[in-house]
Amino acid sequence: MSPDRRLVLQGLAGGLVASACASVSAAETALSGEIVLGQSAPLSGELAKTTQQFNRGVLAWLKEVNERGGVAGRSLRLQSLDDAGWVEQGEVNAKLLIAEHGAQALFGFMGASASLSCARIADGEGVPFVAAVTGSSAIREASLRTTFLMRPSHHDEVHQVVKHGATIGYQRIHLVFDYNAQGFSIRRSFEEACQRSGIPIHRSVSMARLDDDVPQAVEKLTQSPSEAIVLACNHAVSGAFIQGARAAGYGGAFYALSTVDASRLIESIMTRAVGVNFVQTVPYPWSRARRVTGDFLLFAQRHAIEPDFASAEGYLAARWLTHVAQQTGGSLQASTLILAFQNAAPVELGGFRLALESGPRTASRFIELATINRELRFIR
Repeated sequence: MSPDRRLVLQGLAGGLVASACASVSAAETALSGEIVLGQSAPLSGELAKTTQQFNRGVLAWLKEVNERGGVAGRSLRLQSLDDAGWVEQGEVNAKLLIAEHGAQALFGFMGASASLSCARIADGEGVPFVAAVTGSSAIREASLRTTFLMRPSHHDEVHQVVKHGATIGYQRIHLVFDYNAQGFSIRRSFEEACQRSGIPIHRSVSMARLDDDVPQAVEKLTQSPSEAIVLACNHAVSGAFIQGARAAGYGGAFYALSTVDASRLIESIMTRAVGVNFVQTVPYPWSRARRVTGDFLLFAQRHAIEPDFASAEGYLAARWLTHVAQQTGGSLQASTLILAFQNAAPVELGGFRLALESGPRTASRFIELATINRELRFIR
């Protein structure tokens, strides 16, 4: 770890410890009857906007539940700590949330904190790790007893994109992925999906350094013509690749997995984002075609929320958690909540079904594509 980064982490941790000492202790929380949902997420930095959007949906739903009497008479509170997008700080936050803030569940971890290491901390402490915003296969393959995820995996996303391409007649699809463990896991899923779907020509290239790797990746993939390129990097690398490929004359389609922050990508490359297809793991939130999205639009109107995919996911994740919590009969210790999730019956929200699978502990396999139009808005 670099000295600068170590100093920043120490500063963040010191500030959080001071805040935790001044906060309500775990024992005091238990006596008050309050249900604390602990979250580590980027509250600052370039990914803060997505966290804010997600949390708008969560907080508004908790407000409605609390106004109706809470869960078995107990109010719910979201306690969020900033990790600035660093997994090391997320690990610190996870421990603080449990030990000092009295969190009965870790909920809605986002960015780097939505990681296997944080899920393992929750598992070791016997605290549920619910609705982390991640498609990580590593978390799902670990089979942790206290992890309960809502969204599908990157494996599911890749297979859906390749299947879509094969259905419309693509014969050549390429992949750009991050040079890390998650990226290589996505590459394995991509190769498997191409073979399963009968895509005869497929290439993949990894990128680790933005300035050095983008030109090489563009050259490698544009020399081998393809109808589509799948993007499985962060928004900065994906945006640079799109610009480089278009400048080189590439005219095929782009499909961005959920590793790409859509709003940040659009902000960074503007009109170059037109036509990019984004994988979404919740229903299109601007339509009343499904009952669940009609309910969300009315909910967003009540709370003056601008509808978007992130706020819709926060709303759905909070609905799922409170629905399961209602089944505990009022005994909301962490262990009771774990049992409630383990034994939870499927939930049908009107076009969006949540049913936990025993292996990967994933409740939804919902995936659809949304495309950026000339007004830089999502359309289906």
